[in-house]
Amino acid sequence: MMDALKHLINFKIHLQQKRCRKTYIIMRRFTIFSAVMIAACLSQSALAQHSDVEFGFDNPANPTAIILENDDVSSEGIQFWEADFGVLDPAIPGDFGTDDPGFATAIGEGLQLNPGDNVFVRPLNAATHPSSSLGVGYVNYYNPTTQLLEAANRIAVTDESLGTVDLVLDGATATGDPLQFVGTFDGVSDLDEHVIFDLLDDATAPDGAYGLLLEIEVQQANGSPAIVSDPLWVVFNHNLSEEVFEGPALAAFGIDEGAAIPEPSSLAFLFGGATCMVLRRRR
Repeated sequence: MMDALKHLINFKIHLQQKRCRKTYIIMRRFTIFSAVMIAACLSQSALAQHSDVEFGFDNPANPTAIILENDDVSSEGIQFWEADFGVLDPAIPGDFGTDDPGFATAIGEGLQLNPGDNVFVRPLNAATHPSSSLGVGYVNYYNPTTQLLEAANRIAVTDESLGTVDLVLDGATATGDPLQFVGTFDGVSDLDEHVIFDLLDDATAPDGAYGLLLEIEVQQANGSPAIVSDPLWVVFNHNLSEEVFEGPALAAFGIDEGAAIPEPSSLAFLFGGATCMVLRRRR
């Protein structure tokens, strides 16, 4: 009788241990899965910084303003985008520049213009524009040594229009066409076009972050007055580490990467992963 009871107790203990091991394996796998999803969400958040500048009229039937679609805003209330100066032309070693970010409408999201409207981009002098107290010129260079913004170095802004002269920004001066053509909205498909931001004097251009304050201008096909967007920052990384660029470099423009708010889906994954880790720790 005692042997049978002892055997029954041992069997129940073994069964309980087996269930615990199974639960542990499930929790471990789910924790790993959650960690992977958290990493994916974070990487998507980082990649989102390099997306196109999406824009459109507030009301195409009677437009009064241009809407910029972006949740990333500086401390001064200016929307911002990030980009990297890479090798612009593989045939020219050491030629740095980029065609990011692009400029795009999104009809499916209600971001559109009217057929025949022409889109331009205009760089602004951040030293004199009332929207920002941080900028120091057309080219706002973050010096990683002094950790200050300087009005130095040159960037050319080039569109694909044959009749447009390149705009050369040199610190606090600008030479060439102030408006660079982006494209014409056809009313049927999304507009998704680019201009080129070319870092000049490549051999001597120092490492750092280069910020341009821009605005979008839409010249309406119906002859109504042109409509101009709010200013926006585009900050280009040139050979800075991710830690420096997304830390003190962006902070010089009033941009705090840590203040970015994840999308609801990202929050769900983060919460799920954190819950699994807490439960596993309690076990």
